[in-house]
Amino acid sequence: MKFKRLKELSDDVYHQEIQSVFPSILKVVSHMYIVDQLWFHIISGKDMPIGSRKKQGKGKVLKK
Repeated sequence: MKFKRLKELSDDVYHQEIQSVFPSILKVVSHMYIVDQLWFHIISGKDMPIGSRKKQGKGKVLKK
């Protein structure tokens, strides 16, 4: 898996706030997951649910 390297990071580094477009590595990975799910929906020929970004990301925590 491409994210194997992320498992090697300490929790402190994984959640550490950084100066970037996204405030942490966790937020980057979460964004990537949500966008991948949305694109998979689109290329599968399914209608993208309205408000799906908010629904998919709400309350989910990605663990490394």
